Amino acid sequence: LIPGGFHEATVCTRGRHVAWVHSKKGFVKLALRHGYALYPAYVFGESDTYVNPQGLRGLRARLADFNVPSILPLGSRWCPLLPRRDTGLYLVVGRPLVLPQVEDPTQEQLDEWNAK
Repeated sequence: LIPGGFHEATVCTRGRHVAWVHSKKGFVKLALRHGYALYPAYVFGESDTYVNPQGLRGLRARLADFNVPSILPLGSRWCPLLPRRDTGLYLVVGRPLVLPQVEDPTQEQLDEWNAK
């Protein structure tokens, strides 16, 4: 589950960590409906696995609004579609947020659990 999605991929560039946290709450809604636990996690170094040329940020953000990826990931020199091997990846996982099972969550419940 990657809440940042295409927007985060669009602004991602080598040497800079970016976390795109936005107001979409679909994953919280699904977790509430099924009583899932959410684990906050972040991978440090992921943005260094590829070079993503920047530019036309406004247009690229609009395309991401329509779930159209507008990235050009360039990784390994011998095969640009593969990630660079000279990068360390470090995964940090937080304590789980255990959600109750709510068949039809209200907007207030979504806001409450998304804020946590």
